[in-house]
Amino acid sequence: MIDEGKTVTSVPTESKWLDAVHSWDLLKANAIVLNSSRNLKVEGEVEEGVVIRGKVAIGKNTRIRSGTYIVGPVVIGDNCDIGPNVVILPSTTIGDNVSIRSFTEIQNSIIMNDCRIYSHGQISNSIIGSNNTIGSGFFVEEKEGLLITMNKTLYRAPRLGTIFGDDNRIGNSVLVKAGVTIAVDCQVESGNTIYRDLSRHSVVL
Repeated sequence: MIDEGKTVTSVPTESKWLDAVHSWDLLKANAIVLNSSRNLKVEGEVEEGVVIRGKVAIGKNTRIRSGTYIVGPVVIGDNCDIGPNVVILPSTTIGDNVSIRSFTEIQNSIIMNDCRIYSHGQISNSIIGSNNTIGSGFFVEEKEGLLITMNKTLYRAPRLGTIFGDDNRIGNSVLVKAGVTIAVDCQVESGNTIYRDLSRHSVVL
């Protein structure tokens, strides 16, 4: 910008600052924002038998079904259908129009809009893009201090599960190894273990 003759100025702030250089930085930023949130509202329908602890926001026309256990800070968007018997643990943000079926556990993750996550899954320290369909028995491995190569440069990531782009279709009983990235419009058939990154439009049979 300076080389182009543009003016660069600084703005003093007393707020926290975090450079979101890599996709996994969004998880840390998400946790900071959720922890600092105030006046969170429960606007959806919460059935009898749901347990909510801590700071939790639930959007309009969202239904939290019986037996679900939520520990904040957590934000759930509008028009979602969660449960029954789902566990959502701290530092999780769930977008609009998301369905999460029974016996799935999600923690410290970002689930973007229009996702469908079926039963008996476990997602932790992960980012799931928009319009993903994830079958039953989906499991994300997570590790700390992962070495990840991007554009021939090696980076060290904090505790990380997986990062999904948009519009992926994942079958039943799929395991994704820690640090693996699945790009856009990929299809993974049931029973597979994903050991390496998938580029856009990949198909795993």
